Amino acid sequence: MTAFAPLLDIDGDPVAEVGSGASLAVARAALLVGRLDGALAHTAPEIRQTFAIRSVRRALEANLAAAGQPVSLGALTGWIARTHAPPAPPDATRVAADALAAVVLERLQRFPWAPLADAAALVARACPQLLRPLDRAARADLARIANEAETLFEAPALPAPVLPVAALLAAQAHPDFVDGERGTATIASPTGAVVIETRGAIGAVWALGLAAPPALARAEWSRGALPLFGSVPRRCLRPGLSADAVTRYWADALADTAEAALVDLDDSVRLAARAHAALTTRRHSRAPDAWALLAGLGGLRRSQLAAALGLTLAGADQALARLSEAGLIHRPDPRGPYIATTTPASPAPPRPIDAPPTHAAAEVDAALADIDRLLGNTDIDV
Repeated sequence: MTAFAPLLDIDGDPVAEVGSGASLAVARAALLVGRLDGALAHTAPEIRQTFAIRSVRRALEANLAAAGQPVSLGALTGWIARTHAPPAPPDATRVAADALAAVVLERLQRFPWAPLADAAALVARACPQLLRPLDRAARADLARIANEAETLFEAPALPAPVLPVAALLAAQAHPDFVDGERGTATIASPTGAVVIETRGAIGAVWALGLAAPPALARAEWSRGALPLFGSVPRRCLRPGLSADAVTRYWADALADTAEAALVDLDDSVRLAARAHAALTTRRHSRAPDAWALLAGLGGLRRSQLAAALGLTLAGADQALARLSEAGLIHRPDPRGPYIATTTPASPAPPRPIDAPPTHAAAEVDAALADIDRLLGNTDIDV
């Protein structure tokens, strides 16, 4: 019988010593992260490419939300395709969205998982506006904070499934990561002085979420860093929160993030299958690469597509014509971007954690059918 190593807590003690809430949350997170890790290791390159490009968009979305600037999918797609301006910060406590997007996209191009780094480079070439914030000083300050977050996670590696919560415990006392204190201010009004509540600056939890995936890989949660951005919840940074509570909150968020990534992977399988069925195979055609970009980002202009793939405008037109003939894209505005006809699917209902991904089940069914066919051609009695 195979012996399994017991789960350990942050101090290296058996997990039975830890509160049951934390141990169950860690077990669920480890299972879902492991499933994502295994699925990506056995996924076809064209599916990984689509998933990685979608992950770049998801990373931008997650980091903007963590910085207090949630942006709708339509607004983000419009910003990427140059039909919308970057969202303006609602008040002085929020960072500039364009400066944050530039820092995130720069970091993703150095991400340890090669498909994501390659996808980020494609997006950077297609969308140079994401790397040109108006306030360069704000961009430099956000890059400094991202470096600080990476430094916090540089502690010695821990055996899986132990979460490196020491970084978040240290962040609880770091002025860059905790929310500023609330206060009051007095303003004049026609009826007299009015006292209003003010809030301090929002802590840079986004930077911790950006630095966490490589740290999880070093802690052997996966064979390599996975695109699990936005997995560090803000409540982990409450001053004085115990290590057990931080572990539980982080594990819960990490499991939810991994589950959402599995849904994205299933969507990527569907998108790649649709393109495979609609496009006839031609040697050296760039239409599949163009489809991966359009399906992953939602929409792009032909000049953006040409810049990303290193094509002339005529070459981009050829790829777009093939996609249009196949019914994969459309262009609502003759002067606007090309839009993928299959938009990203809405998040599916949570699946049982012991259920395999849908594409894996299909592969198993196909393999069993092949076995039945082969056995049918033999004299073996089964």
